[in-house]
Amino acid sequence: MSALPPALHEHFNHPRNVGRLKLPSGRGVVENAACGDHLELELEIEEGHCTQVAWQGRGCSSLIACASLASEALKGQDLRATDAFAFEYLVQRLGGLSRNR
Repeated sequence: MSALPPALHEHFNHPRNVGRLKLPSGRGVVENAACGDHLELELEIEEGHCTQVAWQGRGCSSLIACASLASEALKGQDLRATDAFAFEYLVQRLGGLSRNR
């Protein structure tokens, strides 16, 4: 088994923004039926900007690390910029993921 890339290891062991928001402006839920991963992401939006992000999930180290990194990256973003937010960005920032992740 290969070692996890340092950024993935850091976000998996010390995930950021885990929890729930009191009054979220928006909420998304996604589940991978193949492996059972489950993620709930909540956003608080004020004046077109994402001011707070929280998430809860269960799954593999990649899911936890990606959710943590995404929560940091989304906070403070203009909503128009989130349209360009891509999974590839997370993979690159985490130091890469294996094909089966």
